[in-house]
Amino acid sequence: MKRVDPVRTIEGSGCMLVRHGGRHDRDQNPATGVSRPIARHREIREHLARHIIAMLANPSDETEYERRGADWPPSRPPSARWSEL
Repeated sequence: MKRVDPVRTIEGSGCMLVRHGGRHDRDQNPATGVSRPIARHREIREHLARHIIAMLANPSDETEYERRGADWPPSRPPSARWSEL
């Protein structure tokens, strides 16, 4: 996915650019105070772009987390933790 697509979506939901970095920009949602880095590459993986949009979306917007239900993302059972292996 081209970088401009998620940036337009994020800016359309009211987020603003906080600062430019060498490899990443930092955007923040002033309504929630959530801030996320966005890679400055021409292409961003679609899964990552959807995650950034979901994290920076306004609480009133329906996010991917709400569409998938309360059980998403699935948590690992305690027996599957690496520290216990």
